[in-house]
Amino acid sequence: MTLRYFDMWGDAGFSRGLEEWSGVVTKWLTSLNDERVCVTFDMIEIREGDRVGFTSALIEYKALATDDTVLRSMRNRITTGFVKQDARWFVIHQHISAPVDAELKAILSF
Repeated sequence: MTLRYFDMWGDAGFSRGLEEWSGVVTKWLTSLNDERVCVTFDMIEIREGDRVGFTSALIEYKALATDDTVLRSMRNRITTGFVKQDARWFVIHQHISAPVDAELKAILSF
């Protein structure tokens, strides 16, 4: 089973496989220096069947200074698909996007 991850950032906009995705996440987290990231979820919805599951939510990322001042933030939509194999759930697809306005510009905070 291979993970396919679609993202708004990066050159390719997607990753294939856990190793490739781990590299993207590692690059992002090591670029933060002294900053921290607070991640929160809102409007979480979970659908579960016997072998397939699906989630959707709004996800907010906040970059925090060492004194907890919010330096910047953005909200995205996230959807994740799961499959159940041998009584364990595995992520098989994840997609993150930003809503767009009438001029087709991404709305990163609302």
